[in-house]
Amino acid sequence: MPALNQFKLYIEELKRKLSGGETGQTMVEYVMLIVLVALAVFLASPSITSAIMGVFTRTSSVLIP
Repeated sequence: MPALNQFKLYIEELKRKLSGGETGQTMVEYVMLIVLVALAVFLASPSITSAIMGVFTRTSSVLIP
């Protein structure tokens, strides 16, 4: 029986170590969701897309003489 208890402790420790990285995974999922929503907004509204592209064009023309 001591070997079984030791095995249970080992499995619990292994689960704890493997589940420690979930916060980074959750953050990546949220970033991907935000990117997808932003992409959908840009594709759904051409006027917003052209306005933002205009801002970048004007900015680059000022920065690069």
